[in-house]
Amino acid sequence: MTVKFFEGAIVAELIFRGARTLKDRRAFLRSITDRLRNAGFSSARIGHAGDVRRAWVAAVCVTGKESLARELLRRAGDILESPEWELVASDQAISELGTDEAG
Repeated sequence: MTVKFFEGAIVAELIFRGARTLKDRRAFLRSITDRLRNAGFSSARIGHAGDVRRAWVAAVCVTGKESLARELLRRAGDILESPEWELVASDQAISELGTDEAG
């Protein structure tokens, strides 16, 4: 028997206009990752860390239903669109995966 599951992923480029230091940027990123975690995602900062006002974030969820993965990605998009920072770009994808169930 094959068990199907779905992985939803979103990657976003953000600008924090109010960030003056790395500490400021970390505070914004902590807020974002906390919100994403509360919505059911695992997340990480990715990409180059040279500019204190710019960051890239990736978040991933896994669920048994494609419709739930779509809904979770919609929620993540809502989190990433905030007046606290500028969402420069984002991309999202859903992958169907499966495994043979040991029985």
